Amino acid sequence: MVHNLSYKNDAVVFMESKNTLWLVLGLVILVVGAYVVWQYVLPALAAGQLDAKKNEAKELYFKSLAIGKDADSYLYSYEEDMSGYIVKTILLKNGARYEAIIESPLTKREIFYMENDTFICVAFNKYEECSPVGNNTELRSYLKGIKSYFFSNARFNEDNDTISFLIEKGALSFQGTEKSKVDGKECDNIKYIVNYSVLSLTDAAKIGITSSSPTEVYGEVCYDSKSNEVYTKTFTYKRLGKQQFTKWKLLSSDWKYSVPIEFQRNFTNNSAVSLLYAAVEVQNEFIVCLDKGGVQADACVFSFAIDYKFPQVCKYAGTKADFCTLNFALFDRNVTMCKEISDAKIKDDCRIEIAGKLKNETLCDLLDDKTRTQYCLDIIAGKISALTMSNESINETTEIPELPEDNSEVNRTEEETNALIQIFEQMEYEGKGNASINSNVSG
Repeated sequence: MVHNLSYKNDAVVFMESKNTLWLVLGLVILVVGAYVVWQYVLPALAAGQLDAKKNEAKELYFKSLAIGKDADSYLYSYEEDMSGYIVKTILLKNGARYEAIIESPLTKREIFYMENDTFICVAFNKYEECSPVGNNTELRSYLKGIKSYFFSNARFNEDNDTISFLIEKGALSFQGTEKSKVDGKECDNIKYIVNYSVLSLTDAAKIGITSSSPTEVYGEVCYDSKSNEVYTKTFTYKRLGKQQFTKWKLLSSDWKYSVPIEFQRNFTNNSAVSLLYAAVEVQNEFIVCLDKGGVQADACVFSFAIDYKFPQVCKYAGTKADFCTLNFALFDRNVTMCKEISDAKIKDDCRIEIAGKLKNETLCDLLDDKTRTQYCLDIIAGKISALTMSNESINETTEIPELPEDNSEVNRTEEETNALIQIFEQMEYEGKGNASINSNVSG
């Protein structure tokens, strides 16, 4: 009996040892399996998912290029903020006729592309002039560039070829997409990177990349495949060592717009072209101010606005914007302009000074700070003097570029003319061409 019991005990020990062995082996297999999954399977799955996201982004981006491809009549408008320089563009097309309206901080330009001629109208300073420019060789590249803003099958094919070329050369890589909303509208935010440094000089020249072009561009495009619309585009890049950006936003689109495009303006010789050159010179000075950045830009824009008497650019003066507006309000004795001042105290100071100048007690009722009403009335009564709100004032003798009295063409050398047009084109396309992968971004 004792022997049998011992045998049974040995059998139990053996079975327990066997079970322990299987448990250990199972744990080893589990650990090894987990390591394999962690080391190989999960990265492979993650890589697969990442590739799927990149492919989805690529597919959506190519779809976004086809917006307006077959449209024959439409209205399309958008706004671009190019590192602080804001331009609004309206594109109108009706069959064979085109009209582009471009509004920048200092000027407004309208270009009419008709069947038999092209006309340009320029509004700058106190002038507005229109001229035929279909045979103007100096403006040929500029007019062609503006017309490329419009949608066409040729543009669609060119954009597709450029994007495919960049992908093939390894210069364009898509990072993926994420769901986003723009003004309550859902869209897929497509992210990508363009690295022009990988291109050879020959390849770069093919797509218009030069030594002054940004080397690397980070882009985002928010595209809604349901409505087939791009709502926003953002590009960030470094140019000449400075961080730059372009923010593009769709304002409106009407793909059934069919209002006839007519040119019914009076024009004389090349006066609009002369006015365009005058606008270029002044706008280039304004852009130089913006490029300074920070407080230097604020001070430069402030002086620019005061010197040229352009109140519309005060909003670009940053920390000096309120004082800039204040100067114009006091100079014109225009209390309505005081509303544009953001600082509450300066806004009331503006009203008080104008009330004192005009001896108008009713203006004291406009003060946001009612505790200063009596102070305002005392100034009107001459009991106290108003404080000077700015250490700079508008110079009434500043000369602003004007048209020649005979409206004739400004006498410039060919070199000077070409330089001006290059400046204008650089201003017009800054943040578009190179930084946005050619013409797709501009429209």
